[in-house]
Amino acid sequence: MAATVVPGDFVCCEIDSQQEPWMIGLAETGLIKYEGGEQITWMGRIMAGDLLIWATKLEGSGNIFGATEKRVPIFAEDIRLIKFPMKQLETRTSSRVGRGDKRVFARY
Repeated sequence: MAATVVPGDFVCCEIDSQQEPWMIGLAETGLIKYEGGEQITWMGRIMAGDLLIWATKLEGSGNIFGATEKRVPIFAEDIRLIKFPMKQLETRTSSRVGRGDKRVFARY
């Protein structure tokens, strides 16, 4: 399943956490073979030869999820669902929140 992921696909993966047993991400890459040095990340230990995709983590509840600044590796074997449709919502900026913060995060 992971081999068919292309940038822009939504992916759902299993996480070894009781507080957050699954995660939705927006793929930044297709499936790659990691060639760098060993890294410890929020998603686990990455080692040379691991098959993974890089994704932007989406967070939310119910049926609304927003893009975050978190770029996470998703291991091929943890992917449970791919290429499901999510509609991008129109967002507006509030004048009451973060006057100096001009970042706009997509919501789906």
